[in-house]
Amino acid sequence: MKKSSIPEEILGVAKPVGNGKLELEPVVTATHTLKAELETEKIKPASILKLISDHEKITLGACDGKATIAQAEKVFNGHIDPAFKNLDLDKLGKKTGPVNIAVHELQKNANLKQMFNQLNPDMNTLCLTQTQIIKFVERHSNWLCQESHATFFLFKCNNTFFVADVFFSSPNMLVVIAIQLDTSNFKWKADDHHRLIVPQSQTVC
Repeated sequence: MKKSSIPEEILGVAKPVGNGKLELEPVVTATHTLKAELETEKIKPASILKLISDHEKITLGACDGKATIAQAEKVFNGHIDPAFKNLDLDKLGKKTGPVNIAVHELQKNANLKQMFNQLNPDMNTLCLTQTQIIKFVERHSNWLCQESHATFFLFKCNNTFFVADVFFSSPNMLVVIAIQLDTSNFKWKADDHHRLIVPQSQTVC
C-alpha cells in the first residue's frame, strides 16, 4: 500500500468525506488550538516566588493578639522602626487559632505588591497578626533570611496593609521596619533571596 504523503498530525484529525478527499475544517481547528497553546506557554510569566518549606510542617500555635511589634524590644533587639508608633500601628490584634505557615523565597526581581499578589490577589488572606509575627520570629528564627537580607510579613492595621521587614543587622540582632504596601514600588533583588512568610492554606499559586 502506498504511504500517504499527508502528515500524520493532519491524518489524525481530518475526516474522509469520499473520493479520497479530507475535510479540512478540523485541521484548522486543531491548528488554532495548537497555536493558542503555544502562545499561552510563551507568555506564561516566570514565577516570582518559590515555596521552600514544603518539606517541613511549620505550625504557629494559638495567639491572644496582645503582643505588638512596637513593644517587642526583646525580640527585635537591634532596632524597631518608630513608624510602628508614629503610624498608629501599636494596636492589639484579634485572637487566632493554630495556623500552618508557608515560607517562600524570591526568584525574580519584584516589588512587595507583586510578591504578595502572586500568592493570592486577596491580600486579606495572607495577613498575620503582629502577635503571630512576633511568635514566628521567636520560635522559627531558622526560617528567617540570613546575612542581613529581608523576611517579609504582611499585616493589616487601620484598614491599611503593611509589611514588617525583618532582618539581622548583625548576628543575633534583629531589626524590624514598617513598610506601607500601597506606597512601596521598590524592586527587591532576587539575588538576595528575600523571603515571605504567609499562612499556608491561603496561597493559590
